[in-house]
Amino acid sequence: MPSNSPRDSADSLLSIINDILDFSKLDARKMTLEKIEFGPRQALEHTVKTTALSAHEKALEITVRVGSDVPATVIARVIAQEGVNQTRTPRPRL
Repeated sequence: MPSNSPRDSADSLLSIINDILDFSKLDARKMTLEKIEFGPRQALEHTVKTTALSAHEKALEITVRVGSDVPATVIARVIAQEGVNQTRTPRPRL
């Protein structure tokens, strides 16, 4: 799907650059992966809620169906910088 604005394109490019930098830091052992448990349904609902207003303004409706085979919780790997008291949460890719 093509971007709707230069801002969307810039955000996508920044996301790609950040991912590349994260992999470089992992290779240099300046970052580590940690495992966290989270609910995919709640993450999806949060994502939809944050985009619903924008969709409504464009006369679009967002609906979500989660299959019964999707587990209530999953384990994800997140990147944590060593020496920094901060953990990045996984970015959903839709």
